[in-house]
Amino acid sequence: MLNVFFENRFNARYIMLVLLVVILVFMMIARHNGIGINNDEEELLPDFVMEQVLKDGVVSGTDEGIETMILEWALAAAEHPDEKDVHRFDAFEGALFIGDSRTEGMKFYSGVQNADFFSGKSMNVDKVLKGATVNVGGAETSLQDLLKKNEYKKVYICLGINELGWTSKDSFTQSYGTLIDQVKEAQPDAKVFVELLFPVSAKKSSSDKVFNNTNIKACNDRLTKLAEEKDVEVLDPSPPLVDTTGALKMEATSDGVHINSDYCVKWAVYLARISM
Repeated sequence: MLNVFFENRFNARYIMLVLLVVILVFMMIARHNGIGINNDEEELLPDFVMEQVLKDGVVSGTDEGIETMILEWALAAAEHPDEKDVHRFDAFEGALFIGDSRTEGMKFYSGVQNADFFSGKSMNVDKVLKGATVNVGGAETSLQDLLKKNEYKKVYICLGINELGWTSKDSFTQSYGTLIDQVKEAQPDAKVFVELLFPVSAKKSSSDKVFNNTNIKACNDRLTKLAEEKDVEVLDPSPPLVDTTGALKMEATSDGVHINSDYCVKWAVYLARISM
């Protein structure tokens, strides 16, 4: 009976049509539940991400690729932070931030509570490497001891603003590279991010021989090249913080270098979304 059924060309075409419809349905379901990150890896964005993308009305980027879409979604979310969004800092679960006074601002004012911060005023890469201690979770600790005691999923490094005045740029790059090596060795399973420096204000940049946007760009160029050599990711946190000229927004800062509490939130929200 089955042989007769399959020998019939009409029935065979019918079966092929049904199979094709089933495949198309599964593809539509997969596309609805998430979007593939790349062709090599069938990773999907979580449902809540897609819901937020639709909520924020980010649609133009979908035609240009997933990376553009995520950046647009992140910027939209950062420009209008939603305090009721319980997922806004999910990306920082089990993360460590290494930084200076700028990162201290994020620690105190962004609302991020699910990550550790190794940061401090005037912190620089050499101080970190030489065992400088800061308060983490109520105890004074060096970065080296912190990395030994804890296991992190992600490590964000945001240093360089205090090193702009260093005479030897090669020394800065070498020290920064050593820090990356130490982090990777101590946390082999962690994803390591190099955070580029966001600019200073136009007023600050035009009046300071050290803390200016020309020096910051040169520093970021070195960090980008270093990250590529060390096989770690680079993150640019500046889009929600800068004006149309590329300088730090006037309303975001009181001293031209550090950002106020509102913009610390924008920084953290944007960073979380581009590093999911």
